[in-house]
Amino acid sequence: MIMTGTKVETDTALLAAAVDRLSMLVWAKTKDAPKGRNKPKSILGYLTNEGRGKSDDLMAFDNAEDFEAARKRIIQKGG
Repeated sequence: MIMTGTKVETDTALLAAAVDRLSMLVWAKTKDAPKGRNKPKSILGYLTNEGRGKSDDLMAFDNAEDFEAARKRIIQKGG
């Protein structure tokens, strides 16, 4: 979780995704759905800060030693 910057446990993310899908199904049966109004907000998106542009944080390593050194820095900084 530290390396990926995830702040949500897997079980919590799965539960949030299930609630998101259920709320979309319920919303789809309303009069607002065909007009695209009052669409429910994603709980999972809120928990994961979706759309914050994490693509700039990608790393590549030439060898295992570089990877292990970066991993150690990340874990020490997060813990």
